[in-house]
Amino acid sequence: MILEAKGFDAMDFDKLKQKYENKLEALAAFPVWTVEQIKEILNLDFNTIQRFVTAGWLCKFTVSRCTFYSTEKKQYNNQTIIKSVMSIDAHYYVTFNCYADILRLDSTLDDKSLIARNVKKIGWLDNERQFHLYHALMIYPMSAKDFAKVEKLLIDIHNNNPSDYIFVAILIHDTDAAALAEFLENSEKLLLYRMCNYICYKVIPLQRSCYKYLRT
Repeated sequence: MILEAKGFDAMDFDKLKQKYENKLEALAAFPVWTVEQIKEILNLDFNTIQRFVTAGWLCKFTVSRCTFYSTEKKQYNNQTIIKSVMSIDAHYYVTFNCYADILRLDSTLDDKSLIARNVKKIGWLDNERQFHLYHALMIYPMSAKDFAKVEKLLIDIHNNNPSDYIFVAILIHDTDAAALAEFLENSEKLLLYRMCNYICYKVIPLQRSCYKYLRT
């Protein structure tokens, strides 16, 4: 039974909260969501989302003509919004489930420089080479002159890694993915790392309509 927001009493809200407890926990795991992400990933329809807002479990706000939702009533700058939206897509869509049998989750990352550059450690593969897996969020749109920063980031991740082998999912938006991949493929600095499979990576473009309206 879908309850109408109008006329809810405290008991109605408590029942609704119990029903959607897992969804609310998922929403709280990231600062900011788009309505499209909530619908796609959590399978909540628009009416249910609005009931969450009415109940005070979600805050709705608009930035640059885009509507966002958060479990906390705070002001978020564009950089934080983009990072959160990208992080959600990375978490739910850029997974390593095909390695589930040998994947060991481990988010330990002590290097503050890597954390500041939006690198997240996922874990490692319990096999002979023990590849360590990372997400690297490029929250700013990049042109060709910025590609060297990604090259350096890959080397820095490798140098901070417990083993010789890393795989990095490079997540981008509003950037030429083919041009970035070509730059990295032709990089002399990465040549030895790539030949020995020390550094493996994949450039993954993320697309959300809000990116073009938010300027960092």
